[in-house]
Amino acid sequence: MRRQPNSPLAARLAAYGVLPVVLALTWLAIDAWGADSWRSVALLGAAGIVLGNLRTGFPGFGQISPVGVAVTTAGLVLEPGLAAVVAIVIGVGISIRRGPLSCAINVTMLTLPVLAMGALSEWARGLAGLGSPSEGPVAWFLLAFLATLVFYLANALLAAVAARLRFGAPMGTFLRDAARPLFVLDPIIAVSVAALSELYLLLSGSARVLPILVAAGTIASVPIFHRSNQRRMEAMGQREDLARAIFTSFARLLEMKDPETAGHSARVAMYSRDIALIMGLEADEQGRIHLAGLLHDVGKVGVPDEVLLKPGRLTDEERLMMEDHARLSAEALAGIPGFADLAEMVYAHHERLDGSGYPEGLKDPDIPLGARILGVADTFEAITAVRPYRPARTVEQALAVLTTEDWLFDQEVVAALRTLVEMGSNDYRYGTLADFTSEWEKAGAKLPESKDMERVFVVPARRRPAPGVPVATPAELAVTVEAA
Repeated sequence: MRRQPNSPLAARLAAYGVLPVVLALTWLAIDAWGADSWRSVALLGAAGIVLGNLRTGFPGFGQISPVGVAVTTAGLVLEPGLAAVVAIVIGVGISIRRGPLSCAINVTMLTLPVLAMGALSEWARGLAGLGSPSEGPVAWFLLAFLATLVFYLANALLAAVAARLRFGAPMGTFLRDAARPLFVLDPIIAVSVAALSELYLLLSGSARVLPILVAAGTIASVPIFHRSNQRRMEAMGQREDLARAIFTSFARLLEMKDPETAGHSARVAMYSRDIALIMGLEADEQGRIHLAGLLHDVGKVGVPDEVLLKPGRLTDEERLMMEDHARLSAEALAGIPGFADLAEMVYAHHERLDGSGYPEGLKDPDIPLGARILGVADTFEAITAVRPYRPARTVEQALAVLTTEDWLFDQEVVAALRTLVEMGSNDYRYGTLADFTSEWEKAGAKLPESKDMERVFVVPARRRPAPGVPVATPAELAVTVEAA
């Protein structure tokens, strides 16, 4: 998932703007809860800096380390103010060589969660009347575990914000691809940290060495998991790079075959994407529909030039050849892992609700929503575009056709298109070939991953002969049988 870093201005403003608040909250916490264990601050701070150097890099997201183990331990065994001081020491220590911006970001991402964790712990223990673990070991452990999870959740959210500001990574993508796998391990760490911290507080003298050794073993296992997650992320990045290369090849083929078809595809893709947005579809689904719009006519590469580029109206046989482009587009996509939904949308984008469309004659419930969106966008773009055999019609005329012929087009999709036009977003019809390249770059930069990589779309067998293949008459068939 290789993304170009964003401008650091937003990240700088956010980090430097929040930092004074973090320091002020730390001072208030020290004043409220005291500070009696400065020796432990030094020990935990040093341990956290060591852990912070066991980093795992995630392209486009930054780096992740098991530093949270030291910070959460501080949050459980120290006063909230001192735990925040530990977080500040660690945040500065692990990023001082990378400059003040990294220091500010890491201090914020560690200190705010541990302050929330410490304040929650103090409030809950006071409510339960627990001055120490010995007054209620089970209750103390449960509260400690929940407080530790609060730290990891808050830290993940802040890390997602930082990844968004610094690298342009969508927060949802970061939480799904980088943070979520770590939460497989984080609850285990939370249980271990809570249990070991409780044991440490219950014991005294040299007996405290035992939980410390167990904690060291737990910490040593964390980088192994991080490295495994890193390899998974790198594999995902390679798959995305391959998909982008495939998209680029399709784009160049279509541009070489017919620049006008390429421009038309870009305009349909833009309309389709924004219709999906207005209809409230999820961001990934919008992205998939955007890609399908770019690819919906790629099968025209297989249509003969004398048909595709013919300036006048087509004969019946030529029309059949042209209509076959939906099948050819789907066949080109169907064999690519993760493209099953795209192939299905592209295959059905000329189907109509009453079953009068092609290539299958599907009716209302059997036409995918993405194909319905593509069908409306494709028809609208075609009506408002100049054709060799007719001038372009107005936007109002195109909308009137789509609205009147409600037995053909999904009226919810048409209503979303009307909203789009009323918002002033109908300038797509003036798009040029440059827009085609631009849209491919946008789609490739934020490649939406398929939710079902294993599903395969099998293009149905033709119900009629392939275009250009002569159809035998009954008499000819009889002669053939007799000859056999």
